[in-house]
Amino acid sequence: MNLGKEIGQFFKKNPASFIENYQCFICRYDGILVYSNSVEEKSLDLNSICALLGGVWQASAGLAAFIKDAEAMKEFRLSFDSSSSGVFVLPLKINNTEYYFGTMYSKEMNPGQLKSKLRFYRDKIQNLDFSTKQKKDDRFLFNDISDDEMDNLFSFSGEA
Repeated sequence: MNLGKEIGQFFKKNPASFIENYQCFICRYDGILVYSNSVEEKSLDLNSICALLGGVWQASAGLAAFIKDAEAMKEFRLSFDSSSSGVFVLPLKINNTEYYFGTMYSKEMNPGQLKSKLRFYRDKIQNLDFSTKQKKDDRFLFNDISDDEMDNLFSFSGEA
């Protein structure tokens, strides 16, 4: 399973007009980039951004552990922004593995709407079935192979 390709296919089948205007990405909890829409041609180094994000998220989760009734908070999110520019990241669960779905934006007239759309698409992605099972191949590599041939398959003799 190539999760990045499957998510790319999801966005092709479910066009998200907002995603075309922003650099959106999905990375693993350890900071490895899984998907990027790669629309923006700026010199953003998404691998570095995701690596930093993994560390920032873990540090933030550690800090949140000190909040009273932290369990009562249904969803943590990471938002580092001004009134029109910033970074917004949501947790994303796929096959019981944690990922982060985020975007970077600048000069945004309505960041609240952008964040709402990101939540909407995160929920849609989260509800997809990204099956990790591969199809079983019932074909045989060899037909009509004898026991003697199997026994000698990995025997190496010095004879030519």
